[in-house]
Amino acid sequence: APPSTGAWLVIGFSELNAPAKGGVLVPAPDILLPGLPVTSAGTFASLFTWPVGSPSGVPITLQYWIPDAGGPVGFTASNGLRVVTP
Repeated sequence: APPSTGAWLVIGFSELNAPAKGGVLVPAPDILLPGLPVTSAGTFASLFTWPVGSPSGVPITLQYWIPDAGGPVGFTASNGLRVVTP
């Protein structure tokens, strides 16, 4: 990621796979987490624990979108990642 930017994490309970900002928005945008801090080295790290009592076997799709002047339309995106709750 470009250093010292704010990334957006898009979380979806289904996949959309729609054209967006010169890329593909993989998750349906059910939850948006804006402004996640990207370090001066261009990295972002997060720790997360599944909430107690979460239903098992629920598929969730995640994707980061990052403002980037060098991107196709001012943004770049990560690959979509599908996880299933434990």
